[in-house]
Amino acid sequence: LLVRVCPQAACYVNSDTAWVRIRITNANDAPVVHDTLFVIPENLPLNAVAGILPVYDEDAGQNHTFAFVSGDLSGGFGIHSNGSVYVTHPEALNFERRNMFSGTVQITDNGTPPLSATATLNIVLTDVNDPPVILPLPVQVAWEGNLFAPFWPEPYVTDEDNSFEELTLKVSGGTYITASLAGDMIQLQSGNLQWQGTDSVLVTVTDPGNISASVWLRGKVVVTGSDHIDGDMPSISVYPNPSHGNITFLVTGISEEQSLHLRLMNQTGKVVMEKVLYSAGVTGSYPLNMTGLVPGLYLSEILFGGRLVRIKIVII
Repeated sequence: LLVRVCPQAACYVNSDTAWVRIRITNANDAPVVHDTLFVIPENLPLNAVAGILPVYDEDAGQNHTFAFVSGDLSGGFGIHSNGSVYVTHPEALNFERRNMFSGTVQITDNGTPPLSATATLNIVLTDVNDPPVILPLPVQVAWEGNLFAPFWPEPYVTDEDNSFEELTLKVSGGTYITASLAGDMIQLQSGNLQWQGTDSVLVTVTDPGNISASVWLRGKVVVTGSDHIDGDMPSISVYPNPSHGNITFLVTGISEEQSLHLRLMNQTGKVVMEKVLYSAGVTGSYPLNMTGLVPGLYLSEILFGGRLVRIKIVII
C-alpha cells in the first residue's frame, strides 16, 4: 500500500511517499452447516447409513467432531466424524410407533480456538410392509372317533400393518389329519375314525403385500383308555355363576401338565375371548377376568385332556 504524506495547505508542493506492507494472518473460521432432512425406510439394520450431513469449512484440512446436543436423534442414530449418520437402535426405526426423529447437531472444528456451528437434523421414516408373525400354536387333542374342536388362530397372529381380517388364511398338508377353513376358524379332521396318533398341518397367513408366515398346527388323536391320560377323567366347574365378571375355572382329575384351551362366545355365536392356560398337578384353578364384557349369557368351550366341555356363564 503506497502512503503519501503532505501538509494540509500545500500537499502538492511539499510531500513524501512510502510503501506500507499489511500482512493478513490466518484466523480460524467456524464451520458452516445447514438444516438437513433425511428420508429413509423403516427397519434399517444396525450400522446402516441414513445420510451424510454436509459441512463446509474455509480452513482446509481441519478435523471436526459431531454431537447430538438436543432432541431424540440419539434414540435411534449415531454420527461419525465425517458427518455420516448411522443406525444404532434398529428396533426404534418402526414407522407404526414413530415416523420422525429430530434434534440439533453441533459441529466443532479443531482450530485455535475451536469454533462450532449447529443445525437442525430431521429424519423421517417411510412405511415398509412388515411380515405377519405367527406364534407357536397349541396342540389340538381329540378322543379317537370324536371331532376336533374348531380352532381360532387370530390370537396367535400379529401384523403391524394389517388387521387379521385383511390377512389371507390357508391350511395345507397333513397325512392322517387334514384341515379346512370355516371363516377364520380351522377345523381339523381325521379321515379314519379308528386312527390314533399325531399329525400336523401347515397354517399360512399372507398379507396384502403378498408376504407370508407359516407355522405347523399339530393334531393328536388319543385312544380312549390309553396311557395318555392316567387316573379318572378330568372334570371342570366354574364359580361364581352368575358372576359380576370375575370367575374361576376349577379343573380336577389332571395327573399331568396339560393345556386348557378356553373359547368364550356370546349369544350370536361370536367369539369374544380365547385363551390358552396351563396347569401342573392334580388340581388347576384358573381365574378369569370378564368385567369388560356386556352383561348377558355366554357359552364357554373348554378343551382339556382331549375332552371338549361346554359351560354356560351368566354375567350380571
